[in-house]
Amino acid sequence: MARFFDTLQKIFAAAAFAEAGEHDTARQIAGLPEPKPGLGFDRLMAAVTFAEEGYPDMARQFLGMTPQPARVPVKGFLADVGLGHVRCRYIVAVVA
Repeated sequence: MARFFDTLQKIFAAAAFAEAGEHDTARQIAGLPEPKPGLGFDRLMAAVTFAEEGYPDMARQFLGMTPQPARVPVKGFLADVGLGHVRCRYIVAVVA
């Protein structure tokens, strides 16, 4: 019975460290091996879970992707140069 409580204590301690972002320490406490490189089913499902909950950066981390910088909203060219109230038409001419 003491072995069960020791295992349970290790799991909860590892979970606390993992939630704080100390993943390597959590793995050491739980006695888990280093994860294999590459995309496995468990990493894929973890990425899907985080993406569904609105955490795309964490999902990218599980997939091994580099974090994307925050996207800047694109405004129209005329508004950027102070001519947002001017009507303008763009025409493409092909010259042969």
